[in-house]
Amino acid sequence: MGLMGLMGLKRRVDQQVSKRWIGYSVAVAGTVVVTGALKLFSGHINSTTVALGLLLLVLFVATGWGSRPAVLSSLLGVVCINFFFLPPIGRLTIDDPDNWIALFAFSRHRGHGRPTFSTR
Repeated sequence: MGLMGLMGLKRRVDQQVSKRWIGYSVAVAGTVVVTGALKLFSGHINSTTVALGLLLLVLFVATGWGSRPAVLSSLLGVVCINFFFLPPIGRLTIDDPDNWIALFAFSRHRGHGRPTFSTR
């Protein structure tokens, strides 16, 4: 492999690394934005709506940047749901057993939204 081949390889690796970091950044920033937007309406929405809103973010991240950033988005979403929306609010504990089921259902969708396409 010549010098030009090595430079091309380095450029591809750099692009993949930067794409991965963009995915992680979108996962963190998206979780903050979606949680903030949903918190504005917290008096009018239930925990299922919150979970679905954050799940849409996980699917978006998984589709655009792969499963690892989507797993980060999912884990952050679980923490945000627990801390900001499930009673007791402001603590990382859950009092109602039904909320454990909702939290478990949300956490099971970690990054499984990446579509696969086949060519014929």
